[in-house]
Amino acid sequence: MWWIKSPVIKGSMNRERNIINIFMCVCLTLGLLSLVFGYLPDKLKEPSSASHASQKNLNDVVSFEALDPYDFTKPSSTAREVQGIIARFTPEPLPKLTLPQEKLPQLEPDAAPFIPESTPFTRRFRSSSLATYNPAGTSMAAPVVDRSWLDVPSGLTTEVKFWKNIYARYSTHQIVMHDALFLDIIYNVLDISDIAQNEALTPREKQKALDEALEEERDRIKMMLEKIQNQQTASQGTDEEWKIRKAFQKIDDPLKFRSAIDRVRGQKGLKDQFEVGLCRSGRFLGEIERLFEEAGLPKEITRLVFVESMFQMDAHSSAGARGIWQIMKGTAHHYSLRVNNVVDERLDPIRSTSAAIRLLKDNYEMLGTWPLAINAYNAGRGRLKGAVNLLGTQDISTIIKKFEHPSYGFASRNFFPSFLAASQIIDEVTQHFNALHYDQPIAFDELQLEVSLSLPEVARASGISILQLEELNPMLQKAAFTGTEKIPLGTTIRIPLGKGNRFASAMRNVIRS
Repeated sequence: MWWIKSPVIKGSMNRERNIINIFMCVCLTLGLLSLVFGYLPDKLKEPSSASHASQKNLNDVVSFEALDPYDFTKPSSTAREVQGIIARFTPEPLPKLTLPQEKLPQLEPDAAPFIPESTPFTRRFRSSSLATYNPAGTSMAAPVVDRSWLDVPSGLTTEVKFWKNIYARYSTHQIVMHDALFLDIIYNVLDISDIAQNEALTPREKQKALDEALEEERDRIKMMLEKIQNQQTASQGTDEEWKIRKAFQKIDDPLKFRSAIDRVRGQKGLKDQFEVGLCRSGRFLGEIERLFEEAGLPKEITRLVFVESMFQMDAHSSAGARGIWQIMKGTAHHYSLRVNNVVDERLDPIRSTSAAIRLLKDNYEMLGTWPLAINAYNAGRGRLKGAVNLLGTQDISTIIKKFEHPSYGFASRNFFPSFLAASQIIDEVTQHFNALHYDQPIAFDELQLEVSLSLPEVARASGISILQLEELNPMLQKAAFTGTEKIPLGTTIRIPLGKGNRFASAMRNVIRS
């Protein structure tokens, strides 16, 4: 191969090789540019089959139209079963939105305390029919009201007369010694003024002395009855014994004096308490009458308060009844009155009146007459219903005289007669009491609490006396006034007239601090 080594030939071949290399580089560069600018952009626009299938399944599982960015109650993920497999999709977090203030959930644990915005309002009780000297509540424009049920039955005239004397003749310094069955038999009137007015005695010592005096007088009368029973002739005995014989003349029983031994009873007079109760009634009786009228009940039934409590706000019985309507705790719960260590609504004259109205309505609906309904207020409507069924009558006089039951004793038998007596005295009030000065109907600011609060703390901040709040809010217990317990929210409290806004402002300041 001689020609290969020729210098001319070798230079020619090198030039050709360089030209070919340059041409190939140009072709490769053009091909790469074509790929970049032509093929790949179109390819990138076409979804792969796998991603297409995935998108289809996604649309099956979640409906984006159902996602409400304002609905914070929807779950953060949605799932469904596809061919036995749970396919779950967790959407991307929603973008932070600026929402109206009322739609923002209150989730901050350290949120500011709730500041109540309620404002007090003023209430004024109206004057009672007694204070306006219109006890029966009649006027030319007033509708005619059936008062026939207030007429004294012929069989109860003795009982009503007895209680009229107790309420309007005898004072609390006198004890009427009488027969518990025949109330017209009066043995003696025991004067206890020397004990009651003895300032050297403590209340406990006075009560002990009174009990001893009563027992001594009862024993004396019992011995006298036994003596009369054993006397052979009516001419024997003292003047007092002769008077007793005369009082028993109507009783046809050879052993009537011995039988009466177990019926000797003492009843304290109540005239001075009745007078005080009348004056005190001016504060609340007008509002109580209004509530009875609104409920469709006879206004005259409000006189029952005088029989129960003489308008003593803190009246209580040995059986556990409390307030002017003498409501038992079980009855209070049944008629939605709160009774706890902070609030006892039996002691509130207005709240307890609402419960008494409902109770009397229920009695009337079951028993059908107001005399029975009123008697049932003391004896229970079940007891009176049993009496009606047993005796076959609704006549109150017959039931009082003939119904026998261990729980239907002296107090129950005399409850309706004493009510009639109190009603008659009030209708004739100027005949029994002179120069009565009724308390003015109360007026106050009232506020329903939207938060629980410590009453002494707010009272100090507002400059309102605890004594004033105590007088206006008899339903609050000692724990509320001492601050041992907070008054629960929802409680309506009374504030001295004109100081409601000051109290509300002080309450808000205490809550903020």
